[in-house]
Amino acid sequence: MSEHKQALTSTKSVENNSIGPKSRKRTYILAAVGTLLIGICAAGTYYLSSTKQAPKPAATPQLTPQEKTNYQALGQQIKGDSSAAQKTLDDAIANATSPADKASFYMQKANLACATNDYTNGLTFAKKAEELKSSTATASVLALCAEKQGDTKAAISYYKLQLQRIGKPTVRGDDDELRAKITKLEGALQQ
Repeated sequence: MSEHKQALTSTKSVENNSIGPKSRKRTYILAAVGTLLIGICAAGTYYLSSTKQAPKPAATPQLTPQEKTNYQALGQQIKGDSSAAQKTLDDAIANATSPADKASFYMQKANLACATNDYTNGLTFAKKAEELKSSTATASVLALCAEKQGDTKAAISYYKLQLQRIGKPTVRGDDDELRAKITKLEGALQQ
């Protein structure tokens, strides 16, 4: 019985203390203040968003002459007119002033030739690019063209050059891929 009385007593004290007239008044005041703060924040956000100026449209980037030629040749290639693309690149080479620009145009000519399975010209253009500016890309195209032409020794040599130019191992694993290709070609050469 004493446990029952104790439970009844604790229930009554909770009822008396939980929501009295003062508690209700505090709850209403807190709700009103909270609503007022939310309203002020919303009004401030609206004001700030309405007074901001509309963003200016981004300026159209100005293409360099080399970039214009690149896009023009690419467009011609996409349309299937590789001879027009080669002509565009020839004109660009004739007008280029720096060896780096000429090398870039020769690399495009090499890539265009490879895309049309013309590996003889691809090799010629890649060699010209290599003479002007050595790069990993030129070594890669030289290796591909030599391999496609059946010149396994030259392909191995160019792949090794590409691997040397990559230097440190890459995240993409290009170096592992090249090592595997070299090993495969060396195995084919020994047979």
